[in-house]
Amino acid sequence: MSDFGSTEIEYPAQWHGRAIVHAELADQAEAALGRTLVAFGVHEPPVRGAVSKNGSYITFAVRATIRDAAMMAGLPDALAKVEGVRMLL
Repeated sequence: MSDFGSTEIEYPAQWHGRAIVHAELADQAEAALGRTLVAFGVHEPPVRGAVSKNGSYITFAVRATIRDAAMMAGLPDALAKVEGVRMLL
């Protein structure tokens, strides 16, 4: 039986995230998410997704190939700090 907590990630690894963004800041956040991805060497742009039922939030799908542990720690943190991002899943 393997210990789930001791599993190490093998790099490169595919990472898929979803940014939940305040709708009124969606255009600026989309551009900033794209710039943040490029800064980490990711050239696939964020993809605009669904709008929340009341129109307050918009989702953006983010995909990246994670090269190493430092990128795994830094990229999600940097994306979460983009102005307008409410949460990163």
